[in-house]
This record gives sequence, C-alpha cells and structure tokens, in this order.
Amino acid sequence: MTTIYQKLAPLGFAEWLAVKVLECKPDFFKEGVESANNHCERIDSLDVDDKERTSLNALAFRWLREEKGIDCYPFRGFYDESDFFYATVYIDNKKISDEKYDTHPLASIACLEKAAEIIESNK
Repeated sequence: MTTIYQKLAPLGFAEWLAVKVLECKPDFFKEGVESANNHCERIDSLDVDDKERTSLNALAFRWLREEKGIDCYPFRGFYDESDFFYATVYIDNKKISDEKYDTHPLASIACLEKAAEIIESNK
C-alpha cells in the first residue's frame, strides 16, 4: 500500500481537490478539505492499479502542473526487447528524475512521490 495522496493532501492537493470537485459535484465533499483528506486516505488504501486511483492520479498530475509548476508523467519505454515504464519529472523544462519501473501504475506512484519530495524540500 502506498500513501502518496496522504503525502500530497497537506501540501495543498486536498484543498485544490475540494475546490475543483465542488465545482462539478457540490455534494461530493460536503465538509470541504476534511472530506477531501478522507477521500485521499481511502484511495491510498486501494491497489495501485485500481480505477479510482487512476482517476485521482490524473487530478494529482494536473494539480502538480497547474499549481506547483511540476510536470511529471509515466511513459512506456523499450530497450533490448524488454518492456518497462519511465517515471519522469520535469521542473522548468529541466529533467529532474527519470527512473524505470515494471508497470505503469508503479511509475505513476513514483512520479507523484518524487514531486512530493520536491514540494516538501521547497517549503
């Protein structure tokens, strides 16, 4: 189990999520940020390839781009007939991290973890 959303929540993700989701679904996070924090905790308990986690990943990547200026994403790579995924993180068009993982969900989590480290170190 990974707790990436619980790491991102206090860095501003839960607040942003509550605002963005409330714009679309006013009853979803009735208690605002507290509901968003609870949602992040619940999603962290799911498998890394769960569809709800995949959806929240998309929102987390958007938040990182729009609010934190961090562009990160997983992408598929091939080398010597092996199949793997890169977890790539850019800041100001400069590559910060580029590591290999066996699956797309693991690469996604690695991107988010690296972005959380960057945000925490800039506090």
